[in-house]
Amino acid sequence: MTNGSTDLSRSPVAVARAEPGSRIEVYPGVYTRGIDVDKPLDIIGVGNMSDIILEVANDNAIAWTAPSGRISGLTVRQTGGKYFGVHIAGGNVVIEDSDFTAAELAVIAIRGNEGATIRRSTIHD
Repeated sequence: MTNGSTDLSRSPVAVARAEPGSRIEVYPGVYTRGIDVDKPLDIIGVGNMSDIILEVANDNAIAWTAPSGRISGLTVRQTGGKYFGVHIAGGNVVIEDSDFTAAELAVIAIRGNEGATIRRSTIHD
């Protein structure tokens, strides 16, 4: 649904089905599948950031190639394997008000993109 909202409970499905420009609202819970964002989307946590957890092993928690969009209000944990917490391989994304960790590779990898803005976020481990 264009400019609508959808739930991230089945994250890869929600992202795949979302129309470009949609807002995906993420509610408290633990989500364990990585997401690939290849179209403009806003992925926004609704509630307390510490209760909205994207915890992924053996995959990038978020792989971003979309031309634009935003990630906000999430706790992102990449817990194992040779992957990134967030891999920005293209586009222009705003990342804000979030908390990021990764077990092995970089927490946030920015490669070959047009620009990324990271603000008011915690990046550790």
